[in-house]
Amino acid sequence: MLLVSKYFTLKRKIREIFLMICSYSGHCKEIKQYKNNTVVLWGIPEYGNLGDQAITYAELEFIKQVLPKQNIITIPENKCCEYIYPMRKMAQQKHCIFISNGGGNMGSLYKYQESIRQMLIKNIKNCKIIVFPQSVDYIYGSNTHRKAQKIYNKNSNISMFARDIVSFEKMTKLFPKCKIKLCPDIVTFLDRRYIENLSEKKGILCCLREDKEVNENSKNMVEKILTYIGKDNCECIDTYGQQYVREFFEQEGQIEYFWKRIKTAKLVVTDRLHGMIFSMINDTPCIALDNSTGKVLSFYDSWLMQSKGIKVYNNNLNEIKEFIDECLYSNLQVNSYVDLKEKFKELAWELAKSCEEELEQ
Repeated sequence: MLLVSKYFTLKRKIREIFLMICSYSGHCKEIKQYKNNTVVLWGIPEYGNLGDQAITYAELEFIKQVLPKQNIITIPENKCCEYIYPMRKMAQQKHCIFISNGGGNMGSLYKYQESIRQMLIKNIKNCKIIVFPQSVDYIYGSNTHRKAQKIYNKNSNISMFARDIVSFEKMTKLFPKCKIKLCPDIVTFLDRRYIENLSEKKGILCCLREDKEVNENSKNMVEKILTYIGKDNCECIDTYGQQYVREFFEQEGQIEYFWKRIKTAKLVVTDRLHGMIFSMINDTPCIALDNSTGKVLSFYDSWLMQSKGIKVYNNNLNEIKEFIDECLYSNLQVNSYVDLKEKFKELAWELAKSCEEELEQ
């Protein structure tokens, strides 16, 4: 198994080098048209994860609001290898800001996404790099951590944002020489309460994961909850699947459609972080269960505890049953939205300040 893994890693690296060589000349000509006031959004997803796609959607909305006059270039993660050396050349010649895509992939769990980030940090030294809000899963002192620490600490132009308190504490310990701040997941910057406001909500939506982040305890809890609700009354969907694989310019429609499904539900049951976040920005009540890395609970504890419409399962089934009854059968409106816009001031300031500094150079 180890030999097979090394074979595919070597095969991918050879392919990456081949793409770098073949595309270098063409991309160098392409970047000549880019102006100094440019923001490069690095490593955006084109795989089938609606949560990660929504992060890009929200990042673009945020950048346009903070820096309305800036040009924005989006580089999909599967093209980063082709663009890294042309981008390094551009960083040496022009004044730009590079943004590493936010999410929950800083660490050893999602090695490819982390390698894309490290590629940027290792090669771009002349321009500012901002890592948008991330969760981290590195094990302190591991080989992967030491390698990352060496790369991150060598770049004095990097600022990183952790998207929950636990990740903030981990990041400050893992990368003591880096500039690290706290900010919510960028999707919570969006407010969709008044978009397609519906007069009536119907049904229960289950948004449950089937991947390596499944928490077995949460899985057992879900069974108890669904038994109480009645499985026949639930529609089961997920934010991840091959049906969501789209190029960047085709993603907005499916994200909006998924949000509409969330908005029409009376209740969402989920163990996905963005299942909880999508419910919050659409003001739909939600029962949230933790995943294997703990990021759902950590995010809730960091930002959403004041929400009356989001309940985290804490082994108290009677409490959850009362919440279900309130959402499904009472005439009371259970609001889940929490306005977190004030929490983005530091990220906005970092982005605006970086733009001013680049233009002054």
